[in-house]
Amino acid sequence: MPSYAGVYPASPIRKEAARLGARIGRSYDAAVTAPSPLRQALANREIRLAETAWMLGIAAEGAFVVALLVYAYQIGGIVEVGLASLARTLPAGLLAPFITGLADRLPRHRLLVAVHASRGVVVACLAVVAWAGGGTGLLLLLAALEGVLASLHRPSNAALLPALARAPEELVASNVVSGAGENIGSLVGPAVAAGLVALFGVMPALVAPAVAFGAAAIAISLVRPAAQPAHQAASRRSGWRRALGGIAALREHPSAAVLAGIGMTQTFVRGAMTVMLVAAAAQLMSLGEQGIGILQAAIGLGGIAGAVAGSAYAGRRRLSGAALLGLVLWGLPITVIGLVPNAVVAIVVLAVLGIGNAIFDVGIFSLIQRNVPNRVRGSVFGACEGIFMLGVALGSLAAPFIVQLAGLRGGLVVTGLILPMLAVVAASAMRRADLAAIVPERQMRLLRGVAMFRPLPLTVVEQIAGSLERMAFSTGQEVCRQGEPGDRFFIIDEGHAEVERSGSILRHLAEGDSFGEIALLRDVTRTATVRAEDALKTFSLKQLDFVSAVTGNPQAAVVADSLIQDRLSEDVARA
Repeated sequence: MPSYAGVYPASPIRKEAARLGARIGRSYDAAVTAPSPLRQALANREIRLAETAWMLGIAAEGAFVVALLVYAYQIGGIVEVGLASLARTLPAGLLAPFITGLADRLPRHRLLVAVHASRGVVVACLAVVAWAGGGTGLLLLLAALEGVLASLHRPSNAALLPALARAPEELVASNVVSGAGENIGSLVGPAVAAGLVALFGVMPALVAPAVAFGAAAIAISLVRPAAQPAHQAASRRSGWRRALGGIAALREHPSAAVLAGIGMTQTFVRGAMTVMLVAAAAQLMSLGEQGIGILQAAIGLGGIAGAVAGSAYAGRRRLSGAALLGLVLWGLPITVIGLVPNAVVAIVVLAVLGIGNAIFDVGIFSLIQRNVPNRVRGSVFGACEGIFMLGVALGSLAAPFIVQLAGLRGGLVVTGLILPMLAVVAASAMRRADLAAIVPERQMRLLRGVAMFRPLPLTVVEQIAGSLERMAFSTGQEVCRQGEPGDRFFIIDEGHAEVERSGSILRHLAEGDSFGEIALLRDVTRTATVRAEDALKTFSLKQLDFVSAVTGNPQAAVVADSLIQDRLSEDVARA
């Protein structure tokens, strides 16, 4: 299933921008000279606790899914497995666009405590049901409750991290840690569940994730954010507007809608494959009921390697090739398992599938992001989360029917071929999505002309370009005044401006020149007045967007610091 790490926005609220701007001056010098932003992030107690809770939550989820499917298989075979997977994903898919907004309206660390603790209680209840020999009804109800709670985990964690970082580069590094934690949890959780099922049975395999969720709740409860954005009560219709807004945006941008449909097809195959693998592990590979945990762990192992492979595509202008390659690597391993149902072969090809999943994620999510305007991206990804979860639900529902018609091996072969065939059919549409990408070329060219932005990857520059705001000034009008607080960075699009300090003209600016970074990065007031010499048009970037982009990249941070030092020295010499 596609990963959403790094996909959710960092909630650039003005209060948070002011807090971050105030702290960047105190930590900037240490940040740009630190040998590793990752080490900085891990030195932050709050981030360590949040990332520990995140990894425990992912591992617990992976273990729970394995134990759930094994228990369902014991009760009623592949049909029961399909129903359990459907119950866990269908309600969550329908509700996700409406409830994920809670991460923007409630204190995130407290919401995460409630989410982890509630999931632990639900899983513990299912362990009691398994011990008592309960039937289908309770299994499906508890699976549905856990799935709905699970849909809050990722967006809440993504929204919490900005409040924990002491500097923007820590925020970027924490996202790297989150990705690594997700891959490790996806490997360890299913593997532990498989071992427990093999040694002790399903009930202990359900107790383990319940304990892990409890540990995650404890870890996140110890987090003490330095500041929390103000949370306003949302209107009763806000969830509906958010969900319908995402769907409406997809209708307005056909290329993005096609991409969402491709992503839904991929998750359909994921849902069907998961159900079939439970039966295949027991019936075709002699791995026993616990074999699904081993196979899921193989996918997690491939995901660790795939994260490296996927990062190679992150800076590319054309990403349809990554998405198409990911589809092929996703589907063919499933077909191979149907043709050669051998345990060793399955583990190897599922590791390849994990690599393909990481590559596909980079391609599909970046393309969706590029094909919708910045103002609706949050709503679109909320809608996509629901669409993708519905894809898993439909695949889970369809799997027993596919097996009934084609047999287990035939079902794996047919299901695996869906994605390579889709890659062939959708290739032209994917390439059109590349061409239709909403990339502001003018803004991109101006940003690439600013030295501190040149080290940034293309995708980051595209995000910055989408956040730029046009501003116009008449002849003689002040753009910023010496001694005033700074809240924006400026790039001149058209016209000319003069820089004045204490009555002395320091320099003249023209198209492509930029100013305003000193106040934002050094936590000082404006060091000079900038005034339009003629009709002036600029692009401006808000403080949080600017400092997050520049200091989040070590090379960009060093360039920015050097630029500031040179400019201050030059101004002193001219004054």
